[in-house]
Amino acid sequence: MSFTLRGAVLVACGLLMVVGSSSSASTGSTVPPVSAADKVLLRGAEERLIHDCMAGAGFAYFEKPAVSGAGQPDFPYVVDDVAWARANGYGAAPVAPPADPTGQYFARLSKEKQDAWRTALVGSGKQLSVELEPGRRLSASDKGCIASARRTLYGDLPRWYKARRLTDNLGFLVQDRVRRDGRYLAAMAEWAGCVKGLGYDADDPGELREVVAERNEGAAASAVRAAEVEATVAEATCAQSTSLARTLREVEPGHRAAVIAERRSELAGLNGLEQAAVPRAKVVLGNH
Repeated sequence: MSFTLRGAVLVACGLLMVVGSSSSASTGSTVPPVSAADKVLLRGAEERLIHDCMAGAGFAYFEKPAVSGAGQPDFPYVVDDVAWARANGYGAAPVAPPADPTGQYFARLSKEKQDAWRTALVGSGKQLSVELEPGRRLSASDKGCIASARRTLYGDLPRWYKARRLTDNLGFLVQDRVRRDGRYLAAMAEWAGCVKGLGYDADDPGELREVVAERNEGAAASAVRAAEVEATVAEATCAQSTSLARTLREVEPGHRAAVIAERRSELAGLNGLEQAAVPRAKVVLGNH
């Protein structure tokens, strides 16, 4: 994908601004999503630009390493894998995050310097805004080093922000619709009857976890773990023995397809903006 480089030093941040020519991102033609490797590249370039911008503002910012997307299976509605439940319970125990040099630096600043650092990073005001669904809006500043870095990479920051936030929240939009679907509600009522028969008075998996936590408050860690595994096995067993797991397989794809269709233009726009940003990211990181 062709693009034109026009270097301009940003006064506030001392960044190299790379501006792309018009592409399929703006024409609305079909553009494939960037690869996983290119997503890592874009994230790395954004971190480099933020670092340089903050340095230009007189502050330290340490680039965050890319985080692998691999992890435990996602069960947004209910754990429905009995073998996994028996082996994992609620999942792996949380691991302490690695030391955060940026957080350590921030903690050493005075209150006034902390306020200035935060403003330099995230800006002020809420000039960027997107409505996910009626009554649900996300907003951010178009100032500060984060906004500057993204503007450098993607050019049209408001368009990128809207498309990125809508895409990031597609799963939640789908889940909201599934949870309001009468078929899902009927199947969840069956599931609740099943777990009550196994000794858990819970109307949904969230309540089941609350029940387990209340029952085992103050218990030894080993006892809590055993109780969590037992409850998760009950959760998964009932998902399979009632219509819940089957209903989710039938209902969820339709809602997902509908949400994607409604957001098709934003998804296509995001793909185009990110594809166009890959060469710029390589320039930023010196990988050209």
